[in-house]
Amino acid sequence: MEKVDRQHPVEQDPQIRRTNFDAVESNFTDEQASLEASRCLHCKNAKCVQGCPVNIQIPDFIAAIKEKKIKNHVVHACLKKKYIRRKSNYRSLNSA
Repeated sequence: MEKVDRQHPVEQDPQIRRTNFDAVESNFTDEQASLEASRCLHCKNAKCVQGCPVNIQIPDFIAAIKEKKIKNHVVHACLKKKYIRRKSNYRSLNSA
């Protein structure tokens, strides 16, 4: 397995950023995001999911980023999360 170096976002030059309130770092390009996602170790028991306060399936997001399908994955995850939230609210309302 070939080692992929860590990707770093582009930062504003200090001389420019001292004159504005824009973000210091820019977002990753699609290529940078894909390279960074390829660094995932794909742990059997993903500690990143266990440590996530909202229990997001981080390996699934990383795979979607790597395959450049993140927009579809994010929409699906958000819709699923909204459904779960609505379902749990429905349950709590009916159990009262």
